[in-house]
Amino acid sequence: MNTRTPLRASGPGTSRPQDVAPSPLLDRLAHVLATTQDLSASSDALALAASTWEESYHLSPQRGNILRALPLPESPVVLEIGARCGGLTRHLGELGGTVDALEPHHGMAQVARARCADLTSVVVHEATLDDVPLETTYDLVVAVDASDLLASQGLTTADLAERATALLRPGGLLLIAGDNPRGVRFQAGDSTPTIGRDGGAPLARLHQADVESAVRAAGLEPRSLLAFPDHRHTQLLFDHDALAAIDSQLLLALPSFPSPPYLDRPATFPEEHLWAAAVEAGTGAQHANAYVVLAGTAPAPVNAAASFWTVGRRAAQSAFNRIRQRGDELVVERALAFPGSLAPDGPLSIRPHTEAFVAGATLTRRLGSAASIDEARALLRGWRDLVIASCHEGEPVPWDLIPRNVVVTDDQRLVAIDQEWQLDGGDAEVILTRGCFWLTYDVAIARRPPSWLPVTGTTDVAALADLIADLAGCQLSAGWVDRLIDREAQHMSHVWPTDDRHSRAARARKEWHQLTDLSRTPPQTDGPTETTEPVSSEAFSTVVEALSSTNAALQQQVRDLELELRHAELIHRDHAIGLMATAEKLRDRHEMSQSSLRRARAKMSRLQKRNAAMKASATWRVGSFFVRPFNRLRRR
Repeated sequence: MNTRTPLRASGPGTSRPQDVAPSPLLDRLAHVLATTQDLSASSDALALAASTWEESYHLSPQRGNILRALPLPESPVVLEIGARCGGLTRHLGELGGTVDALEPHHGMAQVARARCADLTSVVVHEATLDDVPLETTYDLVVAVDASDLLASQGLTTADLAERATALLRPGGLLLIAGDNPRGVRFQAGDSTPTIGRDGGAPLARLHQADVESAVRAAGLEPRSLLAFPDHRHTQLLFDHDALAAIDSQLLLALPSFPSPPYLDRPATFPEEHLWAAAVEAGTGAQHANAYVVLAGTAPAPVNAAASFWTVGRRAAQSAFNRIRQRGDELVVERALAFPGSLAPDGPLSIRPHTEAFVAGATLTRRLGSAASIDEARALLRGWRDLVIASCHEGEPVPWDLIPRNVVVTDDQRLVAIDQEWQLDGGDAEVILTRGCFWLTYDVAIARRPPSWLPVTGTTDVAALADLIADLAGCQLSAGWVDRLIDREAQHMSHVWPTDDRHSRAARARKEWHQLTDLSRTPPQTDGPTETTEPVSSEAFSTVVEALSSTNAALQQQVRDLELELRHAELIHRDHAIGLMATAEKLRDRHEMSQSSLRRARAKMSRLQKRNAAMKASATWRVGSFFVRPFNRLRRR
């Protein structure tokens, strides 16, 4: 589809001559695009070519995740504000509609055109929002990281929302995404990034509440989603209230920490601790790292409480998951993240399916808290029976049916969850060896190993795995850990992206070394060494009441500090506006003074010329001859 829009008819899609400073980043991106055949939004080659954060920002397949989870119109006509180098533009172009992308920076616009060179539906305009005719044209207006572009044009988020309202067709959507100034990533010490625009300043952060207010003032209804680690390389996009209503523990379990740093420096405080504290205090919705505001004339129909992706894998092995309500049932849907990518070339493949959401503790956690070795043995043998019952001859086996992915329900049933993978040519023993190995690693490296696990005197994970296998009743021959590592390394080499510079054999060797190192990890032995008297219920209640009171006081302090912060920000903004107004007045007075000075100088120049002409005339000379004697008499 290639619709002719008023913007295309007005003709700002051609290059604007301007002096552009040399940019090593843009030169590097242009070279990568010129030497890569696959320019698609899911390109493994482009993902492997990115070696810095800035390059990954423009090339990563994750850039399109915030759009993949949303109910966008079919074959939409799209206006993108701030195309940069085309990372998101490419995904929009592959939706099958028409894309007008605005990018006023000449160098970035050139790179974006190269990224979308094979998509006739995409036009990259070296233009600004002011150049877009205010006609009802678009189904979707996208503004991701666009605050600096708007500010450079003297526009605010309110201006953007008002113009988007005039540009959107009935049922159209406005999408605004940005960094949350109160996000735990920034509280932990990370800085807002730059993206390589002339080496420019860090991107601006906008408060989610301000964006929502601007959208409402323009007559649109906002729907806000939260993102981790951010809205650029999104791994998790969720509705905070909807997810908390399902299971508040999911707010802690789904985000992955720490977030990849924008700068090559360690965080000053553990990000996961800050997030856990925010969730515990009930303020998690205010402290996610980023937000996506989707606005329309009616609330956007986002029907998933959470959407999450596997990242870093090759396109064919990347999964897209979401938790949503289907009728009266809560389900987890799993699909291919990039359904148009090449099929996997190994025995492992993603298994698209829908499964019921199951609440409860994982088998690994239950084993960690088991009171005796008999309880642990019963749980492990229940898992073994589940694996055997799930493997059928001649059919793919559930490769990921390990204790991490088994939930123990309140009635002590073992239920498999997150069964993402299927393995051709495998059997139950393959799954049992994987489960025993990874369970051993999980419990062995725990800060407080289970009381039933005799870690003292055990040299490493591999030695302890034999005990776990024996408790599970698995009849495994000697050397099974070594065989598992060889097989696991080969299988995982088909999961990660490879190319001529990153061969599959090299990847398999890397995986083998990593797994071997894990198998040699010594178990932790720093568990509790002292016994204490049982705490009475009265003492426990007293402690709980004291902690609850302290928590309530701390929450009130947080709210008070947030109000003070907002008040200070408003005062600062008003002060800045006042200074700007004063500066404008002084500038006007200065310009008026300069204009008056120029007029006075011109008048003086004219008078001097007239005076010189008069003195040069014959009349002046004759008059001076007769006047001179009288002047002498006057001086006497």
